[in-house]
Amino acid sequence: MLREPLTMAQERSVTFVQLTDSHLFDSGKRGAPRDREVEKLSTRLAWSWALGEVTRLVASGEHIDFVVFTGDLGLEGLEGACPPDARTACDAWKTAVNQVYEDLKALPTKRVFIVRGNNDLLDEDPTPERRRLYTDFVLQVSGKLKEAAKTSEVAELVDLTPENPVQPTDVDGIRLVGLDSSSFKNTPTNPDKSDLCMERINVTEWDKVAASRSSAYQSRELDRVDRLTRDSGPALIFTHIPDLADPFRVRNCKTRFASWSLVSADRDQWKQIASRQSVIALFAGHFHDDDRDTYRRPYRLLASPEIDPVVAEKTYVAPPLAAKFQVKPLQARGFLLASMQGGRVIRAEFHWFNAVEPATQSTKPSDAGKRENEKLEGNKSQRLGYSIRELLAVIISWPFVGLLLLLYLVLGKSAPRPLAELLKPFKNVKLFGAELSLGEELARSAAEAFEAYGKQAGIEYDRKVEVYDVKRRMGDVIERHLSKFFNNIPDVKGLRCTLHVPDVLFADTLYQLVDYYPGGGGKGRRKSIRFGIIGKTWRLSQTQIPGNVSTKRRDLILDWGMTMEEAAAAGQGRPSFVSVLLLDESNTQAGIFFMDSTGTNAFSTSPVPDWDKIINDACKTAGLTKALADLNRELREHGPLVRLYN
Repeated sequence: MLREPLTMAQERSVTFVQLTDSHLFDSGKRGAPRDREVEKLSTRLAWSWALGEVTRLVASGEHIDFVVFTGDLGLEGLEGACPPDARTACDAWKTAVNQVYEDLKALPTKRVFIVRGNNDLLDEDPTPERRRLYTDFVLQVSGKLKEAAKTSEVAELVDLTPENPVQPTDVDGIRLVGLDSSSFKNTPTNPDKSDLCMERINVTEWDKVAASRSSAYQSRELDRVDRLTRDSGPALIFTHIPDLADPFRVRNCKTRFASWSLVSADRDQWKQIASRQSVIALFAGHFHDDDRDTYRRPYRLLASPEIDPVVAEKTYVAPPLAAKFQVKPLQARGFLLASMQGGRVIRAEFHWFNAVEPATQSTKPSDAGKRENEKLEGNKSQRLGYSIRELLAVIISWPFVGLLLLLYLVLGKSAPRPLAELLKPFKNVKLFGAELSLGEELARSAAEAFEAYGKQAGIEYDRKVEVYDVKRRMGDVIERHLSKFFNNIPDVKGLRCTLHVPDVLFADTLYQLVDYYPGGGGKGRRKSIRFGIIGKTWRLSQTQIPGNVSTKRRDLILDWGMTMEEAAAAGQGRPSFVSVLLLDESNTQAGIFFMDSTGTNAFSTSPVPDWDKIINDACKTAGLTKALADLNRELREHGPLVRLYN
């Protein structure tokens, strides 16, 4: 059979999502009991978020050929609950199989590929008995999906690291090759748990482990990958552990930087495989570093003498989904969306979990930026605070607990009972297959953490205001354009101006983006689109210019949708308003330019200016409308957008 010329095959293209390190079944192994419970739930939520994001991407028109999971479901966590000789009859095993089956069954993509991770292999020992844990699990999930496919259209699960040789896996002329690197660390047993860098272990001990595992499994696995790539068209290799320096060791250890510790013959064979023209790229996971720069190319921090530069150049590392070792407030968790065309990777885009800013890594060498030199193990209380903040930032996607927390946030101090009291009757909450033990202390911390997430979003808004130079542009509109229609702006009695944009957190909500000009204050307030003149402007998609609005509480409640408290705060002698709807080039609502005054008919004296046209033209000329449109698009792309009301 004639093989298709490489140059023709290189014109083929694929787009895929790479998920890695979900640790669904072994999370929460470290720290205090409360830390463990938070990590378990956060890890499970990240997995559910990722699957939901894949569905959202497909629904939005993104063509995704397949999803690939590059290891570490955390299957070793099932071993204690399920003895090997009775594994399939074990309740924990059945629950785990059904959970992954149900999750994958709901995916809109019809092909899912998987490789083994080191935490899917008991003791990272690649003996046949230890390898069965992963192979049995994948076979059972795959079998259930095949059975479901008889009556409905569901995804097919394919193991790229199979025990028995099978037909090569090709997608649109591009070969997908799995490499089982789950045992490639070849770490010897270390009785001294305090020696995290294992620097007191003699080098000969590493060599002994590598030699025994090479003869038992690793050399045969490399032979299999060698055969699959030797005479293929363009190929992508998916593995768990990347052949790069371990970021933990780079930052904290003096020796042994490389993640792989192979015998020389195996390493030489791997270099030969990776250097082939047909091997376009290598995709891996495994790292749990909480610095996002660690995952961005080029991997200069992760270079070491043992690693071939060609291997490093072809490697792409996806961030983990699990909460393991994630200390920083802005964590490095998510997935990779990648495209290959013309024999090269043309896109490798991060989708970050619990983030409002997408980031794309370059497929060409560029400065990776400075990385902070800090240890993965931080202060425990600080780590708990970060974990809970991050957890509650995502938990809002779950209807019941999310709604409960949202109501608490909305009601604030006026809530009839603190959140701890509301949660007190519940000892445990089961969520997406994970169970969280609740107590008064955790519930109280959760309420504080959830409120902190709103503040975090405010910080991101402020950053975008600086990036898009919003304040200067707004000042330009007022001083250079609107001043023409006033004799002197300072003479307009009690004049205030500000901007409102659609909120990134809550649907049907407006967010005050900047402080009032010129007096200051007000930034960060959230108002329902059912509130006041700004809500009426947004709902009707129409500019509003009332000249003499009653400031009586009753009138504000009946006519402007305010509560008693809101009416009391709003009714402070400001009867004149201009609320102009700003429309971008595509005629989409970008925001509201708002002005009010303590004077009666301050903006509607004869002849009445056409404020709608004047302000829209001025905002477009100053670049303010485009800045707001770009700001909205970036923040809303990954915001949770919780809907409180139908």
